[in-house]
Amino acid sequence: ILEAFSIVVKAVPDATLTIVGDGDTPDWINGLQDYAIQHRIDQSITFCGYQLETKPYYQVASVMAMTSLFESFSILAESKGYGLPVVMYELPNLELIKDKKGIISVPQRDVLALANGLIALLKDDKLRQEMGHDARNSLNKFLTFDIQAAWKNLFDSFVSPLKYQPDHNSVLMLDMLLNNVVHGIDVIQSYSSNYGN
Repeated sequence: ILEAFSIVVKAVPDATLTIVGDGDTPDWINGLQDYAIQHRIDQSITFCGYQLETKPYYQVASVMAMTSLFESFSILAESKGYGLPVVMYELPNLELIKDKKGIISVPQRDVLALANGLIALLKDDKLRQEMGHDARNSLNKFLTFDIQAAWKNLFDSFVSPLKYQPDHNSVLMLDMLLNNVVHGIDVIQSYSSNYGN
C-alpha cells in the first residue's frame, strides 16, 4: 500500500492514508514507518495501530484500499456497509466481490494498477459516490441471500461425481494458495531465526 500511495500522492497531493492494524510481526509498523520516511510520504500517513472500534475510520474515509493476498471478507463487508468504494487485489474466491459492485479489482501485487484505481476514485467525486452507493446496495442484496438453501444445494450436489473444469479464477486461486503457503513458511522460518524455536 505504501508503494501505491507514493504514486497516489504525486497525482493527488492532498491525499492521506490511514493504516489501521498492527500487522503480522512486531516490526511491521516500524518497517512501514521507516519506508514512509524514506519515501517522504510520512506527513500524509497516519498509523493507528490495532483498534477495536473501526467505525470512526470508515466514517471519514473516501476510499478503501485492500491489499490482502488471501482474505478480507469482514473488512470488505464493513467497507461496503459504510458505502466506501474499494480498490483491491483480485480475490475471486470472495462472494462479496462477484457482482463487482463498488469494487475496482486489480491483479495481485500490481502496485501501479492499485495506485491508478485509487487515483481514479480520488479525482472523480461523482464516480466515487456512485461506486459507494453500489457497494452499499451490493451488501444489502448479499444479506438477503438464502445461505441455508445454498448449503443444501451444495450438499445435494455431492450425490453425483464432481467434474473439474479449470477456469481463470480456479488457476488464480490455486496460484494464491501456493504463494501464501510459501509466504507462511517464510514467516515461520523468520520467527524461528529471530526468536528461537
